[in-house]
Amino acid sequence: MISYRIDKKRIRPLDAGTSKQGASAEVQEAVLLPQHLSEPSSVEESQHVAVKKLKIGDNTNEERVLRVCT
Repeated sequence: MISYRIDKKRIRPLDAGTSKQGASAEVQEAVLLPQHLSEPSSVEESQHVAVKKLKIGDNTNEERVLRVCT
């Protein structure tokens, strides 16, 4: 079975001032490290990505949110 999940240890958030917030999520710029390295030895070995952090409140329909994310 193929997994599309990214190990969160590979994600290095950039400056907190780069995040944007919406009603149900926050998007932040980050660097994604290669799978085989814990620290890149060059810029070419890492990628700049956007990380979306979902906000799930007390009145959020969790089943609906998880269905959309899978």
